[in-house]
Amino acid sequence: MTATTTTRPVSPAGLTDTDELHWPGRVDCLEPLEEHVRRAARLSRALWNAIEPAGFKDERDRWALHELTADIADHASAAYFVLCRDADSAAAAPAPIPAPAVGPTGDAPSPLDTAYELALNQKNRSAGLATLLDAAFDARGRFDKDEAEGIARLARDIAKTSAEVFEAVRLASLNRVAK
Repeated sequence: MTATTTTRPVSPAGLTDTDELHWPGRVDCLEPLEEHVRRAARLSRALWNAIEPAGFKDERDRWALHELTADIADHASAAYFVLCRDADSAAAAPAPIPAPAVGPTGDAPSPLDTAYELALNQKNRSAGLATLLDAAFDARGRFDKDEAEGIARLARDIAKTSAEVFEAVRLASLNRVAK
């Protein structure tokens, strides 16, 4: 796959299914991550669309779940963006992304450290998604069996995709260290 130069999105959070994810300076070993990022965005939107019409016990639960589903896509695309941008593109980067205070060696964090932290955060948040779904709204009586199973399947798919994003970033980290 050949890298192409395109206009970067204003923010990783603004990615859509059809957005181009190739940027100058991208790392070839990250090509498989592109589909994981797209899938995380699709799944988080699908999950929110599936549960949003449901009644919530508490409005705070509704917004907590909304923020979590958005964060899943945001962290995946932000990790990808950090890994793929080159030094010259720093000025075109989106708003600052949270980074670890120090890298693994105690030095200032590298873009790879930042991406690793983002992917780990996404993986951990996604793993707890089913628990939050149970607490956020009462599915009994609000969904038929197929709808409830579909939502549970989406939650599992998001957790699986998040783990794949994290693994791709982890392998990229190992590859960079090996070079």
